Amino acid sequence: MSKFNSKSTPEMTTTYEGGKLYKQSLENEWVNSLFSSFLEDGFYKSAEERIDNYQDLTLKMIEKYGPLFAAKAAVFARNELGMRSVANLTMAMVNDYQFDGKRDVFARYFRRPDDVAEVFAAIESNCSKRSHGAVRGAAKYLSGLNDYSLMKYQMSGKQYNMFDLINITHATSWAIDAYKAGTLSLPNTWEVRISAAKNDEEKFDIWADLISTGSLGYLALVRNLRNILSVSSYAANKRDFIDEVLCPAIENERAIKKSLIFPYQIYCAYKSLMDSCYNDFAVCASLDRAFRTAVSNMPTLDGKNVIVLDVSASMSQPISAKSNMSILEVGACYAAAMVVSHSSDFDFYKFGIKAKICDYDADMNVFTLIRRMCDNDQCGYGTAITPVFQSFKDSYDRIFLISDMQVMDSNSYWQGCGVLDAVSAMRAYTKNYGQSHIYSFDLATYHSCIKNPDSDNITMLTALNDKVFSLLKYFENGGNVIEAIKSISV
Repeated sequence: MSKFNSKSTPEMTTTYEGGKLYKQSLENEWVNSLFSSFLEDGFYKSAEERIDNYQDLTLKMIEKYGPLFAAKAAVFARNELGMRSVANLTMAMVNDYQFDGKRDVFARYFRRPDDVAEVFAAIESNCSKRSHGAVRGAAKYLSGLNDYSLMKYQMSGKQYNMFDLINITHATSWAIDAYKAGTLSLPNTWEVRISAAKNDEEKFDIWADLISTGSLGYLALVRNLRNILSVSSYAANKRDFIDEVLCPAIENERAIKKSLIFPYQIYCAYKSLMDSCYNDFAVCASLDRAFRTAVSNMPTLDGKNVIVLDVSASMSQPISAKSNMSILEVGACYAAAMVVSHSSDFDFYKFGIKAKICDYDADMNVFTLIRRMCDNDQCGYGTAITPVFQSFKDSYDRIFLISDMQVMDSNSYWQGCGVLDAVSAMRAYTKNYGQSHIYSFDLATYHSCIKNPDSDNITMLTALNDKVFSLLKYFENGGNVIEAIKSISV
């Protein structure tokens, strides 16, 4: 037996509810924060605590992997996952370091002109100076903007407006020259046409023309359904317009598949309608059919799988300050997409203090399915993952665990003294049924996780989104997030 070169022991930690779980590695905690944290108030952490914690993690990652690695991760988070504030903060921090290709990394990072303004403002708030690489990268990006982007992102009244950015970076192009001279006009896009409409009646005519001629992209269509319906009363026959023009456009299978839209984006459109007075029944029915078509844009998963959804009280936290959706709803939306897509290959469990297997009809209205998945169903409002693993009666190839991982003390009053803790319960399941690949989605980006983070059969994530699902096969073939970031070319 090895006396001195002993096997390292993974560190354990205590959740905010007193339960015992594994402590996430530095890499996992940082990546998960970068890929999903909105740096806002959460159920257990304030926005200030999140920012301080993230900056501390980022400094440690830069020390361990270098500033180029951190910058590449920010590029991925911004351009592939759509993260903004946390990615902008990361770029503001790597601004202070020198590394090869810095200009090109910054140029590739910026996705919108206001990203440049946000990064510059974050650099200033950190009491730093804009580096040559950051400024040159911003200049390269701004010089490639077209007339529409320059006019759309003027950012008047902001700390940094478009004129400021041009003057700081010395960006140049024909469009920038025209912008500075005040001779740049808006291009004839659908956004410009709608903005130029004199009244709601004219807006309706423009929307109707865009939809009937197929001039409106599919994603733009679903994102603007509430706006379209708000002026639909100006149609010669509102019912005919909705049934014969709008609904067929929503259900257009070719447009859905070409757009690569994911079911979650369609659910967002549905939620927007339900939170307004424009929740037309036929439109909602069309969105249901569109959701099912969009499922084909998700990767196919073979084998036997199970989705485990946390329905405890802490999951009711909004996913972001500007969102009308809870963390729980986001999880249920993706769970519903998987059930609808692979109804014979997926089991579904929900849990709080108790666990419950639910056999839902995959043919029911998908939005009703999502709502039922979110129902607590007397599972209780604390968090105990132990009953989930004790309830499993089958061997699974994949376990999708969607939770904030804030399990309660196994000896608490709510659980009863002496029950297995979550880690022990999972080990017992593995002993009885064999290894499963676990995708642990910690949607609140806290510090704990259900399984040894060094295990080969667990992938710890927080970004429950479209891009992550496209990477599942990569993870199962031995890939990991760190290696994926390293492979990004800049």
